Amino acid sequence: MQFNQCPFFARILFCAFGFSLAALLPCRSGEGPKATAQLADAQWQAAVLMLEKGQTLCEQGDVSRGLFWIARSLELAPAGDADLRRVIRVNLGGWREQLRPVRGILSHIGLTFAVAISPDGKKVVTGSYDKTARLWDAANGRQIYCSEPFGNGFLCVAPLPDGRHCLTSGKDGLVWLWQWKE
Repeated sequence: MQFNQCPFFARILFCAFGFSLAALLPCRSGEGPKATAQLADAQWQAAVLMLEKGQTLCEQGDVSRGLFWIARSLELAPAGDADLRRVIRVNLGGWREQLRPVRGILSHIGLTFAVAISPDGKKVVTGSYDKTARLWDAANGRQIYCSEPFGNGFLCVAPLPDGRHCLTSGKDGLVWLWQWKE
């Protein structure tokens, strides 16, 4: 199948995910420059579509995902298209101001399997394979409480609406009610 016979969407997908169609498609003599030009055009179109998707996500309030798509569009934008690359960079710079900075890292010694935010949004509960459940201040990432190692590790955590209790469950299938000591 020749490149120009591929459906447009398929060309975009191949370009968007970094496949080089030039290496995959058979070329008869004399078709190399035409296929290369079509590939460059598909790459440009993919970059523009990703930029537009990113802008839409940002405008809908999903700035982190939007910036991902905009950054991906810069990666795909042809090196020779300075105007498109400038537009993409301006969008990256403009939307970056809307991101929220990381306020803290909620770390355990072992892998963290469960994370839940309290109903009031002020606390975060994590459960880990290190056999501890921890309570964190959502505003600054400060650890408020750490349980004693218990059971086989926590796979599920669920803070209760009262803000003082939490349900946990692990590999053993038992559910435990905890009262946090702040």
